[in-house]
Amino acid sequence: MEKIHESRPEPILFLLEAADAMEEYRKQHTEYAKEWHLLDITFANGPYHLGDPGTQPAVDDKDRWHPKDCDFTYWIASADKNHFLIQAVNEDNRAMYEIRSGMETPKKLP
Repeated sequence: MEKIHESRPEPILFLLEAADAMEEYRKQHTEYAKEWHLLDITFANGPYHLGDPGTQPAVDDKDRWHPKDCDFTYWIASADKNHFLIQAVNEDNRAMYEIRSGMETPKKLP
């Protein structure tokens, strides 16, 4: 049986999860999180078990997190009371995808 999200690229899957986690955080704290460890998020590229190293952000990750086995690093580029911007950055430190508060789906950058 095919999983519903198998054909979506990693950054699309991650950014959708991250946006949901940001909205949940804002409901509780009246602002968006500026660092990954503040969010309730678990992610890895491929199968994992809860608690596997790298599947949840650590305090040291601050605003950049590279989840287990992922091809991208995810950067909280900005966050305040009303807006956030999260980007998927490749190994050359180039933003390839992003999602902002209010967007339904991430967009691929030129």
